[in-house]
Amino acid sequence: LRDLLSQIGDPDAAHDAGVIDDDEYVERKARKLAYTSALAAYANGEVPDLPALLEQMREQASQPTQTETNTANIDYLLMTVGGDQ
Repeated sequence: LRDLLSQIGDPDAAHDAGVIDDDEYVERKARKLAYTSALAAYANGEVPDLPALLEQMREQASQPTQTETNTANIDYLLMTVGGDQ
């Protein structure tokens, strides 16, 4: 898992640079989260269900971040109220 985790790199930077599309971003982000969680579980002597963990992280990674939500809210306010006031 450590090798796989190191191969993923930084999905956020790759997405911001336009190297990967949205679908690939979600998949890489989900794998990074799942592998990190699995490594922590193994360190605690637990054996995680990796496929279930990966599916859970895919769902989490596909949700908008707090920054994206805030930006969308600000954009909406500026559009409805007006930004020149």
